[in-house]
Amino acid sequence: MKLTDMVGNKHSDRYHISYADKRTTITVDTMLSELLAIKLKQIPETAEAHAAVRGWLQETLIRNMGDYSAPGMASHFARRYLIEFIADKRLIGKWHDWQGG
Repeated sequence: MKLTDMVGNKHSDRYHISYADKRTTITVDTMLSELLAIKLKQIPETAEAHAAVRGWLQETLIRNMGDYSAPGMASHFARRYLIEFIADKRLIGKWHDWQGG
């Protein structure tokens, strides 16, 4: 896909979730949310896919972070968990090894 093919298209999706006893908005690159929808066996750009991705984001943030609330950082952590979930496990393993962990 050329950059010119993307002009005028949306670049990110927004998800409203409940996290750390408050509602917050998570912004995710559209391609990442579409890949997650597919991994969750949903058809991207449907209401069902949006609900599945929103639910996954909310559950994942709560599971990994509990009640810890980092103001302005929810989208950052959500993207990180999302990439780790959709990326090839061998690649993530090599990345963790490179990080020293």
